[in-house]
Amino acid sequence: MTIAEQIKEHEQRVTSAISKPYATCCPACECTQFHRHEIRKRVFYAKSENGESFAMQSWLVRWRCSNCGTRFTDYPPFALPHKRFVKPSVFRMATDFFREDRSTYRRTTRRAAAHSSLWRWLTWLASLCEQGRRCLRFLMHSDPGNTLHRNVYFVAPWKSRSTGRGSKLQAAFQTLTHIAMFERVVAEKYSPSLEHHSVKE
Repeated sequence: MTIAEQIKEHEQRVTSAISKPYATCCPACECTQFHRHEIRKRVFYAKSENGESFAMQSWLVRWRCSNCGTRFTDYPPFALPHKRFVKPSVFRMATDFFREDRSTYRRTTRRAAAHSSLWRWLTWLASLCEQGRRCLRFLMHSDPGNTLHRNVYFVAPWKSRSTGRGSKLQAAFQTLTHIAMFERVVAEKYSPSLEHHSVKE
């Protein structure tokens, strides 16, 4: 299913008479009972297979917990909190940056997004190192013969101008690999949809 089809399916889900959240529990108290609070417009940006970017307008739903009253935004599996580009496009461009030896921020985005956006995405990925470690533990537990923990995540030194930035890129590369592998395994073994995101606001 293409990302455009996923967005259309999400819109049909939101506008249906009986819409259901992606979240299974409240992010604050883990209660499973909540009701729709409001919906708001959201433009999703994506990068097509030919490298061109496109935008599609849809909706995001906010729910209110029946137990603690917390209001939270329920993100569909293809979306990321506080980011305009969809998750597949963010992950694909980040992967291209690391996998292609001569890639740069500008060459990777190819005018589909601002080159500074790619650096922000990589910084965000680096901040998810603990989530990446949890994904790795899950993968090792589900497949003890997995050698992912032995991988060397080499980032060409010319891609960073300082040691600090180089360390951040290496952490982003490692986290990206672990999360992407985790989501692929979960999608193949347990569910056709990937991990959802719900954010308190």
